[in-house]
Amino acid sequence: VAAQVASGARAARGYALGVLAVVFAARAIGDAGSGTLSWFSPIGWSAQVRPFADERWWPMMLSLTTATAFCVGAFAAANRRDLGAGLRAEHRGRAAAAPSLSGPIALAWRLSRGTVAVWTVGLALFGIAIGSSTGGIGDQLGSSAAIGEALEKFGGSTVEQSFIAAVLSIVGVVVAAFAVSALLRLHSEEEAGLAEIVLATGVSRARWLAGHLLCAVLGAAWLLLVVGLAIGLTYGSATGDVTGELPSVLVGALVQLPAVWVVTAIGVALFGALPRFATVLWAVLAGFVALGQVGSVVGLPQPWLDLSPFTHVPRLPGATLTPVPIGWLVAVAIVVGIGGFTAFRRRDIRG
Repeated sequence: VAAQVASGARAARGYALGVLAVVFAARAIGDAGSGTLSWFSPIGWSAQVRPFADERWWPMMLSLTTATAFCVGAFAAANRRDLGAGLRAEHRGRAAAAPSLSGPIALAWRLSRGTVAVWTVGLALFGIAIGSSTGGIGDQLGSSAAIGEALEKFGGSTVEQSFIAAVLSIVGVVVAAFAVSALLRLHSEEEAGLAEIVLATGVSRARWLAGHLLCAVLGAAWLLLVVGLAIGLTYGSATGDVTGELPSVLVGALVQLPAVWVVTAIGVALFGALPRFATVLWAVLAGFVALGQVGSVVGLPQPWLDLSPFTHVPRLPGATLTPVPIGWLVAVAIVVGIGGFTAFRRRDIRG
């Protein structure tokens, strides 16, 4: 349905991710409360089947019926819209650019601000849901030895700290996905011939690349700050100790940033040296997740785990903040990023 409403793939992904954020938040908040709100989320319907307990098959009909209805609606919308356009018409821009749109950094921000807004709302809702439900996580997990052993790998002196550290490690990967998406706009702009138009105005390659890179880097920092504040404030309010919990949770979120920067720098290197394979960055991120997050659970050897930058991020809150691995991650990101800038300045522009 989003593909029929939007005029382009990026807008369609934005609509779909916005809906996903809302239904995810409804499920999380509903599960933390009475459970009523979870029935308004398709993500919550699968849990209502209650596999391996008192199985109920009828909630699956909710998913089937809703999916069928949306598919029928999508086909009906496809017959009504113009070919190559969406139901929501694209608005014409201004005849003259606003003063704020005066350079490559402003252009990059103008192109990415909608995506940043959607991600901000989604992660804020997610943080509120996690923070409000963390206080009773010990009772919810019960006496499961397997879950307790898995959480112990994230450090922390309490189950709550270990749980938050585990969630923040996942958030780091999610924010890295945002950075990948923001950075790969460089690739799509170049493939569409738009980069050549901007560079023909006298804007240097370094400034054009730096504009999009700055949006990816600062956007990732902003999202980690938002989710850290959301979890810290709600969890601190639930425990009655905001001043004690907020700083540790906030640092635990922001400490994910160097690993995100490494992924971003690899993207710059791929775009600069091998633009045809720039989208391989998604596979690189997936490989880091398989090595770091999944590998630690299934027991891969430590040398394999060390290949992921997320392995070297301190597990906060609860663990000791060690600056050495953070410094190494930042150094690697700077060196790889400079290499990507250098390669981009020397190669031809694809159009």
